[in-house]
Amino acid sequence: MPDTSGGILGRLGNRFRGSRGDGKPRYLRVPLAAAGVIAILFFLRLGFFQTLELKLLDEHFRLRGRRVAAIPVRIVAIDDGSLEKVGRWPWPRATLARLISTVSGAGARVIGLDVILAEPEQSTEQRLADELLQRYQTLGIARSGEPAIRFERELRDLRERVDPDRTLAIAIQRAPVVMAAFFSLEPGGQVGPDPSTSLPRFGFIRLRGRGQGSLLLPTATKVTEPLLALASAARKLGHVNILPDSDGTVRRETLAVAYREKFYASLALQTARVALGVPDDQLVLDLQGGVQVGPVTIPTDVEGRMLLNFAGPEKSFPHYPAADVLSGAVPPAAFQDAIVFIGATATGIFDLRVTPYSAVFPGVEIHANTVENILARNFLQRPAWVEVAVFVLILVLPVGLGRILIRLRPLSGGFLTAGLLVGLFGMAQGLFVWQVHQILRGEYARANATRCIVDHRVVLVAAEDDPDRFGFIGHHHASVFG
Repeated sequence: MPDTSGGILGRLGNRFRGSRGDGKPRYLRVPLAAAGVIAILFFLRLGFFQTLELKLLDEHFRLRGRRVAAIPVRIVAIDDGSLEKVGRWPWPRATLARLISTVSGAGARVIGLDVILAEPEQSTEQRLADELLQRYQTLGIARSGEPAIRFERELRDLRERVDPDRTLAIAIQRAPVVMAAFFSLEPGGQVGPDPSTSLPRFGFIRLRGRGQGSLLLPTATKVTEPLLALASAARKLGHVNILPDSDGTVRRETLAVAYREKFYASLALQTARVALGVPDDQLVLDLQGGVQVGPVTIPTDVEGRMLLNFAGPEKSFPHYPAADVLSGAVPPAAFQDAIVFIGATATGIFDLRVTPYSAVFPGVEIHANTVENILARNFLQRPAWVEVAVFVLILVLPVGLGRILIRLRPLSGGFLTAGLLVGLFGMAQGLFVWQVHQILRGEYARANATRCIVDHRVVLVAAEDDPDRFGFIGHHHASVFG
């Protein structure tokens, strides 16, 4: 039998056994096996690795800390102090009407009302008018002539004038309000009826990629809408379903929910749509991934969710207690040309979520982050080359470390490995921060303006090198939509 020890196969065998078969540890077998196993697990996307990846993302957020919001978004907070001053929740509709009128009168561009008003309210005066009408009809007075008929008409007019829901509907109609709805996503339930609110006011009338779609959108079995009178008065309606990741932490915005073979937009998405002045037919759901809002294309995952680029921990956007707004303690300039959300931050109302920054993050501030991301095109995306780079590292790093560590003492090898891992995380953190800073430096508005679309408050500026990029200039500030 010929001796192959000096050939190519022989030399490779010696490499695996150790240098020239001298009995050294077979250091390449272990790292190669480890690289193979990790590569397989990488492609299988096991839950443990997905959770680890999510936790690393949380650390990137916490290390980066707070950033400056690129868009003026304000929050009128129904907080614990406001509940003490105004009264327990729910507040009378007249109080909410006054709150909306105050914010709208201060010049707010859009008001997102993160409160579901599905039940009617009846005032004391209304109950009294109902009792008088019932008694009036029981006695048969209505048949006693024209004066009695006029009196009955006056009673009915009085009942309508003191209707709290009508008072709130008038305030909503006079303001640019987007109202909240909620979908039940529990599987297996009996599917409810179609929403009473029209699809153009609530959802998507344009789809892209039908028949080729791959989105796995959350599917609802029931919808809870505002009262029809209130929903009809609002500019738009949007759902407030916030779905956490598998570990219970909210990192994404659910832009669309499927219900009875139609698709409905979120409160934050609708608020951004109104702020941009986007017509109904320019809100497009791409069933292959993504949502288009006029000139802005929002990247999504396979479930139609947008990864949030949080501005920071709670109160990264200015908060104004609702009681102070009602009392006039907040200057109107605070809301001038701003996107304003009205919502609960009080602990007793239970609209608190777990986010990378906090276990008690107000749900209303998640909507604020979403709108800021959309209007500034401040999206977090995972480029395709990252997957390739990670896979290459999985293959190369164990083998490279195996070759180096075999020549080092255990302590030195430990320090080297720890330093390498810290360096890799630091590089990832640098890329994470760099991407955010590139956006905040106004990368999307760097060219000379060539044409403007002007209304009484806002200038949308088209950039010379890209007509799809727009800037936003208000009365007292200039900030970039991207």
